[in-house]
Amino acid sequence: MQWKSQGRTAYMMQSLLSRGTDEMKISRDAPYNVGDYVRVRRTIRAPLQGQSGRIVEVCMRDERAPYLIQFSNGLQFRYLFEELQRIP
Repeated sequence: MQWKSQGRTAYMMQSLLSRGTDEMKISRDAPYNVGDYVRVRRTIRAPLQGQSGRIVEVCMRDERAPYLIQFSNGLQFRYLFEELQRIP
């Protein structure tokens, strides 16, 4: 016997997994490299919003965030792809 909630749970999991792969496709299309100058977008999670810095390390296997940004005052924070904006 299958409960109605089991069907909804499976549907929700499927939609979350497909959304995750779509976001991963975006990050592969336009990755940042070491030495790129970026600005931190205004998000709830991101420290130093609106500040610009330089990428000093990229580690895609890092569980927290792959991009390590160093700011002019010497502070370093890790950010996700979605939290950064490239500076030309």
